[in-house]
Amino acid sequence: MSSTHLPGNQNESEINADQSEWIKKLAYSKFNYWGGYVANLILITALLVRAFTSGEPISLFKFFGLTAAGLFTYTFTEYLAHRFLYHVMTSPFTKGHGLHHDDPKGLLGLPWYFPYPVIIGLYFLISWATNAPGSVAIFMGMWWLGFVLYCAIHHSIHHYNFKWTWFKALKAHHKVHHAREETNFGVVSTHWDKLFGTYFTK
Repeated sequence: MSSTHLPGNQNESEINADQSEWIKKLAYSKFNYWGGYVANLILITALLVRAFTSGEPISLFKFFGLTAAGLFTYTFTEYLAHRFLYHVMTSPFTKGHGLHHDDPKGLLGLPWYFPYPVIIGLYFLISWATNAPGSVAIFMGMWWLGFVLYCAIHHSIHHYNFKWTWFKALKAHHKVHHAREETNFGVVSTHWDKLFGTYFTK
């Protein structure tokens, strides 16, 4: 990078070092790690309250259909974000995720408040476009519940040895990812890796 693109008198290595330290402080914050569970559950609750106070009729069938759709969509979102945002593209996200690969048992993660403006903005935009604020709230609430489940499963994969068959399969799947970073991007599921040719078993 040319020095004309750098602020002040800093060189590229100094900026990269400063950026890495800033990312590390945010990622390793205990408030960020544990507080994210609380904040995310509050956001999901707020979306569900919105769903049932929006005035849109919500049948039991619609509720469970949107729940399934939201959770399933999250698995695809997770695959895309993990593969491209964390591994292919170069950004603070890749730097932060690199910390996890260097320290798999470390309590670190994306600051939970970063996505909130996007999530809230998307909710109002899609609600306005579809005129279905209740349905959108359920879908997005369950989609974000998928993220909370991802956080819990990913934490458990690195810290616990549960004997459930599905858990052992996901743990083995993710272990391969840490050995071969170009494979096994799914954490809560394996089907997208199988579909897109990034599934590896050894």
